[in-house]
Amino acid sequence: MTSRFQLSFPEPRRRDGWFRIGNIDVTTTALLCLLNLASMLLYAISPTAVRKLAFIAPRVRDGELWRLITWPIASEPSFWVLIGIVFFWIFGHYAEDTIGKQRFAGLVALVVVVPAALVTLVPGLDVTAGSAGLSLLGTVMLVLFAAERPNAPFFFGIPAVVIATVFVSLDVLRYTAVDDLGNVLQPAIVEGQVHGGVAQGWGQVFGEHAVYDRDSGQFLTASFMDYPMPRADWLKGSFTRESHPVPTATNMMGAKGVGESGCSGSLPALMNALSRALRPYGISDLQMPVTPVVMWRLLKDAAKQAA
Repeated sequence: MTSRFQLSFPEPRRRDGWFRIGNIDVTTTALLCLLNLASMLLYAISPTAVRKLAFIAPRVRDGELWRLITWPIASEPSFWVLIGIVFFWIFGHYAEDTIGKQRFAGLVALVVVVPAALVTLVPGLDVTAGSAGLSLLGTVMLVLFAAERPNAPFFFGIPAVVIATVFVSLDVLRYTAVDDLGNVLQPAIVEGQVHGGVAQGWGQVFGEHAVYDRDSGQFLTASFMDYPMPRADWLKGSFTRESHPVPTATNMMGAKGVGESGCSGSLPALMNALSRALRPYGISDLQMPVTPVVMWRLLKDAAKQAA
């Protein structure tokens, strides 16, 4: 029975750190994890101080260049941030042990600086892009681990390559919306409406679910303790809205309503992205919401069928 619950953790051993604090070898991975924990404590004292470390492209263009390198240590306290730190601790140490501390430090610097610099400098990329915390670095390390050991067993024998695929697919890297709203009278209002609608669709796809008791009909998710609302940190990827206006002839202004545009388009877009990512592993029947528990069950069943 225990053989079904396997997770490949690095073996505890002496590491090649940059320096030692007591009996602890301070590696690049350990240092980043400790700085993230420290930033979570700092956030409790001064949220503004932590937010000044996050990468926000317009702020970098205004001269706040430190954001290019400080964004991986800008973490707000949350359960998912802690999960991200644990993931980076596991897979970051694996990568650092494999390629050596100098090359790993160079890899981290490359992943941290180059994408942020490109978003800041290259014309045409999303000018509102931003990032903070170890999520991106953790995903990169997980992908590297899966590339090196694709068949390494995780829970219920699910291969590492499947876990990496799911994490990349659930972490939406870029979302682009194109709308035909006719002549737009207030661009800022339209931008907020579409962005908010996409967030609403995000919530429907990844979390929101009205659950009733089968016998009594009692509403079981009647409070926000049980019914998850979409949060800003769910939308960590880049968001772009483009316009293809075709003025309507039904009114003098040539304007059309924006209404449910963002939500209606995000539902099939996100579900299709998940479906295409999981189809190679025999998962074809996806129903909203695709919560972490639903994804775990799908992967478990797929692993059983493939065995």
